[in-house]
Amino acid sequence: MRILKNIFSKKDHLKVSLDITAVDGICIARKNDTIDEPFLIHLEERNSGKEKNALQISEIDMYHHFKILLDSDKYHFITNSKRTKNHMLKMLATIQLSDFIIKELRWMSRYPYHYHHTLAIVLMVIRILFDLYKDETEIKEVAADALSHDIGITRVPKDVLTKVSSLNDNEKNIISEHPVYSYLLLTYYWGDRENPNALLGYNHHENELGTGYPRGIIQNDSFAQYVQLCDIYDALRSDRPFRPALTMEQAQEEIKRLVDDHLINPDAYSIFMKCFGK
Repeated sequence: MRILKNIFSKKDHLKVSLDITAVDGICIARKNDTIDEPFLIHLEERNSGKEKNALQISEIDMYHHFKILLDSDKYHFITNSKRTKNHMLKMLATIQLSDFIIKELRWMSRYPYHYHHTLAIVLMVIRILFDLYKDETEIKEVAADALSHDIGITRVPKDVLTKVSSLNDNEKNIISEHPVYSYLLLTYYWGDRENPNALLGYNHHENELGTGYPRGIIQNDSFAQYVQLCDIYDALRSDRPFRPALTMEQAQEEIKRLVDDHLINPDAYSIFMKCFGK
């Protein structure tokens, strides 16, 4: 099992702006609940005895969706050979996901951009880890975590997610809370607030300067840095309601600017460019 150090400092407690409901219909957080230690202890305890059935990705429709992405022109850059592509698909086929994670991802599939964005992040992260690790067990664990790290985004109201005009302060706040929603959901599902999957959901928008969100803490976990970098790159390369997709060159230039501004880890960037740079 991958061990992820808890790198979170004890800062001001967060409050949630929305009711958060799990896929089993249980409301796990109410609007204005404070996410402090007693709350999280209670949330862990609410999971007690919950069964966790699992399926391999090859047994669900997601496996076909991965194949479609890898065959698309947009994502040809991920695999540098047919052998790498087949290796990636073979590994993906054996990853097991708990039934509540599968239900969450099926819920996310109703938001096509966010669903395919998540799948693309997983593919890019796997490709990076192929170059870094020989232990496929570790790679599969990170891939499984990356698949569900962003489930909290589906709790953001759809009219906020798809809004073309500028967001107001309340809408910006709700968007910035989505990692909290991921963390609460995954803490509830796993019954463990220190679970690597839950922690990745919480910290994937933090940065090295401590100017990210939701808590503005210094983020120094390498796996989270790869997820964050792939997240940013794919977002830049995708059409959004408020702007068209950037070209590959434009996206890489923008990421280099973020590295220069110390918002992206330079080592993670070097590894990313080694895999995908032109």
